[in-house]
Order: sequence, then structure tokens, then C-alpha cells
Amino acid sequence: MAVHAAGIGIFTESGLHNGGVCPAESLCGKVCELEVNEKLEILEKKYQISSMYRRKGKVYVRILLKSGEKRPEKAVDVYPDLEDVYLYYFNGSEE
Repeated sequence: MAVHAAGIGIFTESGLHNGGVCPAESLCGKVCELEVNEKLEILEKKYQISSMYRRKGKVYVRILLKSGEKRPEKAVDVYPDLEDVYLYYFNGSEE
């Protein structure tokens, strides 16, 4: 079982404990990850990219979806991290 301490509670694989409210919970379903197979510039025009990284020679992006926006084909939902939360609430994605 993975346990991570946070200022508002304790996160485990089964969720948040100690009565805290996690801002990341409100972003579930609004963050996805996609292997970049097209030009990054095209994705950047369509979506808000929260981060980009390489894994095993491939490039991946994390995308923040606005309300009602559909995730790209082949993208998979991922659990929001603190960077996603910050960018969503303080960089204009929140509606």
C-alpha cells in the first residue's frame, strides 16, 4: 500500500483519509495522458498541456480538459497530480 503524507490528509491507494478534501478529486476525469504521434504544436492549439515527458524513447503529454471537452482518441485518464491542480485552478482552465 502506497501512503503519501499531505498537508490536508493522508492519501492511500483507496483514497484520502483523515477527513480532508482533495482538490485533485475534483479533477478526476479532466486529466488524461497521450503518447504524442502528431506534431506537438497541433495538440497545444487544441488542448491545455500540463506537462510533457519521455518514457522508453516515446514522448507523452498530460492534458487538462475543460468542462465538456472530449479527451483525444487514444488518450487515457490519469489521476491528477499537484501540477495539474495548480494549472487548472490558477492558469485559466476552471470555468
